[in-house]
Amino acid sequence: ADAARPATRTWFGGGFTVVGVNLAWFNEDAARVLPWIFERRPDVVVALETVEAHHAALTPLRADWPHVARADAAHTDANLALF
Repeated sequence: ADAARPATRTWFGGGFTVVGVNLAWFNEDAARVLPWIFERRPDVVVALETVEAHHAALTPLRADWPHVARADAAHTDANLALF
């Protein structure tokens, strides 16, 4: 996947939508996915391979998805966030 354009996929089923976004730990422009996410209005957003800068870039999501769960692994870039 192109680092400037994270890999994304949307799953539909049963009226519940989950959007998964692999932000790629080395990606410096995580905010590029925000319009895509807001346009789709999923029930749940899963952000993979997140680092601290990504969490800051995704702060606008909290306006519509205020409940956030993070799983940060010690000494690795295999982190994730659920909105």
